[in-house]
Amino acid sequence: MRVPLGPARWMRRGLIAVVLAGAVIAPSHIGRHRAHPCTGLTCKRPGSTLWERALHGSWLAEAGVVGTVPSHGDAYVASSGDVAVLGLGNTVLAFQSHSGKLLWDTALTGIAAGSAISSIRVWPGVVAIGVAPAAGRTAAGQTATGQTAAGQTAGPAVLVLSASTGRTVRGYPAATFGGAVDADRASTVVVGAGAVTRYDNATGRVLWRRAIGKAAEDWSVDGPYLYLAVTRHGYLSSSPVTALRRINLRTGAERVLRLPGRAFTGTLSDAVGGAVLFSGASGVWAYSAQDGKLLWHRSAVVPELVDSAQSVVYLA
Repeated sequence: MRVPLGPARWMRRGLIAVVLAGAVIAPSHIGRHRAHPCTGLTCKRPGSTLWERALHGSWLAEAGVVGTVPSHGDAYVASSGDVAVLGLGNTVLAFQSHSGKLLWDTALTGIAAGSAISSIRVWPGVVAIGVAPAAGRTAAGQTATGQTAAGQTAGPAVLVLSASTGRTVRGYPAATFGGAVDADRASTVVVGAGAVTRYDNATGRVLWRRAIGKAAEDWSVDGPYLYLAVTRHGYLSSSPVTALRRINLRTGAERVLRLPGRAFTGTLSDAVGGAVLFSGASGVWAYSAQDGKLLWHRSAVVPELVDSAQSVVYLA
């Protein structure tokens, strides 16, 4: 089902056209394989393979929405503009999105032993890498900058890399299910434990900070705004969403959206085209991002995919 939602402001999710031949890709080093970009009129057809690249390590080609996955661990992928990025373990690879040419291959440094990539987002000029510590590892000795005395990231963190070189620009502490929600060469906005903060990438200083409470909450981004659910005990509890925080990603200005006398139905799923989506056992609800009023409801469906470029949500 397609439900148009209005004009889009920016592309949130990037797609990478990478084809991996065979059920299992044998170990190989990516630098030894040339990209084979598509040429000719057939490349402009929907679903065309634009380029392909062999990946190092062992991969499994799964059917359905699972797609191609590494045989061990998790892989993360994102793209924006002319850069497509793939992360696995502690390694980040960047390609030209139109040709598949390898731009850089970086092994992350300054992270605690056992830490691994947990998310990737790409903006013009920068790549934000979410890093999670090994299971059971605590952030003992962590400072206000999210580092241990040895200079390593101690808990969940965001590493900001240069999109052109892959070099680390800055590292910031993050919440377990938070991370970078907006960035450019000059600054980065991070959802951290208890606050949303915009940092200056050149100096690391705080440009603005908005307290959001200690409980981890669901969040989503649409255009220049970050939307955060407000519940009594965080998203892991069954507490209803009593309000939504709408924070301007550039200025930090905050507005709280509430429904008079009642809570929002379901849990926060996404935001797109000026609508904030909630989902639950009875379907999907879309509320206005301006005043919180109910826009529409579809029963017996769940969100499948959001296309921010087209302001469309796909419901299964």
